[in-house]
Parts: sequence; structure tokens; C-alpha cells
Amino acid sequence: MPAPSPLPAGRALLLAVTLCVAAGCAGPADVDDRVAGPEAGGVPALPAGIEPRVRELLDELTASRSTRTKQRFQVVETRDVRDPHGRRIQYHHRFAGSRVLPDRLALEMRGDLHHTRLWQNPDQLVVLDQTTATYRELPLDSTPAEIMAAFGGGERPSPLRHFLHPDPVVSFLDGVVSAQYLGLRDEYDQPHHHLLLSTETVDRQLWIETGRETRITKFVEAYRTDPGLPRYTLTLEIATEVDLIPESLFEFEPPEGARPAEDEPPAGDAAAGEDTPGDDTAPGDGADA
Repeated sequence: MPAPSPLPAGRALLLAVTLCVAAGCAGPADVDDRVAGPEAGGVPALPAGIEPRVRELLDELTASRSTRTKQRFQVVETRDVRDPHGRRIQYHHRFAGSRVLPDRLALEMRGDLHHTRLWQNPDQLVVLDQTTATYRELPLDSTPAEIMAAFGGGERPSPLRHFLHPDPVVSFLDGVVSAQYLGLRDEYDQPHHHLLLSTETVDRQLWIETGRETRITKFVEAYRTDPGLPRYTLTLEIATEVDLIPESLFEFEPPEGARPAEDEPPAGDAAAGEDTPGDDTAPGDGADA
């Protein structure tokens, strides 16, 4: 098998391929032709239903799922939110991860607001806050949304939760009442299909690259009824499928100085705010490959 090679920055493989294996999604039942909600405040109602071209492209995403089960990836998330004074602020985080489907994940989030790590295997699901040197165990049956809420904080869990779902297309379509094909766009010097999926409160945009394979290069989720209209943009910078990921990468051992989150810090401990000492190898680093 040829050696894997990372994609150049700014390019991305199908998120659903690199972050999860879709299990033959057929999607929810088709939305009927009724208008999706009444007109209010002079704003026209959403166009009703899922357009056939959208359904066709989502089916292609499912059909193009990966046959390999071991992946490394690097995802950049941008959050656009408003502070209590109404000012719009942008925050950036980078997720580096390794995954062995269906039940092993090692993930690190580092950026403007958080430095957090996660270990998941059939017996453990642990989140470590490296800023406060505290960790806590999550229920093994936690949903992707619950995992990302505990992992990254913020007004809403990261849209990465869609790609940790066993079938990301099902997650994309959750609650959708209107889905439109917006046309062919140029992204990263490549033609892309631009899709807009809307629930009654959330808009999800997908940019799907055309060519030899169907793959997502950018995903945007906007909460149009939330205060401040928060918006999250997700782009996969690097995606690599590999032959071997050590099992130890998914097993949590408390680093020196870390404590359970419910415990009070012992007297004389160093002030919170420094990264946890110990292993600094990111889950997505190539050193383990």
C-alpha cells in the first residue's frame, strides 16, 4: 500500500470520509411541498423541501465513503460571535486528531479560548482541560453533540459533531425543512457545488468539490435566531489515511499534576493557566505513524 501523503493547506478531503464512515445513509423522509413556516416580519418563508440536486449530491457523499478505518486529520474552526457589548469577535481553534473506526478517537483542540484533549476507546471517554490541568470522564454513550459541548464550550457545540456522527449525512439533514442547490462556485481554485440546508433556526452550508471524487472542503453553520447570530466555519486542512495507529494513543493516563475536575486543587499548587506538563504529542502528529 502506498505511503499516505497530506493534502496541501487549504485543501480538504471529504470530512465525512476522513472523520467517519457513513453507514449507507438514505436520509430522512422527503420534506413535502408545503411552505416551510409562515411569513413573518416581511421576511419570506423558506423554500419548501429538499431539491433533487441536493439529494443527489448528498447520496454521492454517502457513496464515496472511505473503505479504510484509520485516519489522521487537522481541522480549523472559526467562530464568529458577539460579546455582551454587541461587538462581533472572531476566534480560531485547530483540531488535530486520530481515529480508528468505529470507537477510538484521540483529539486535541488548541486555540484562542481552549486547549483541550480527548481520549475515547470502548472503556474510556475522558476530556482533559490543559489550561486548568483537570480532567473528567464522560458517559461512554455520549452523543457527538454532548462530546463536543464538553470538549469545546462556546454557545453551541462545534460543527465537528456532525462529522463524528456515525452517518454525517443524517446529521447534516437533522431538522432540515429546506435544502437548496446554490450553484457552482470557485473555492481553492477548484469548482465546488454550494449547498444550503436550513432548519427553522439553523443554516448549514456545504461546499462540495467536483472532480475524481465527491468531497467537502468547507462547512458553515449559522444560528440565525440566536442572540448575536453566532456562526461557525469548519475547514479540513490535512487528511491522511494510514495503516497503523498505536492503541496507546487512545488510552488516557493522567499527566503529572492533573487532577479530576471535581477535586479542589491542593494548597500550594501552581496557579491555573499553564498547560499540563507531560506529553505534548498531538493526536494528529505523524510521529506515531
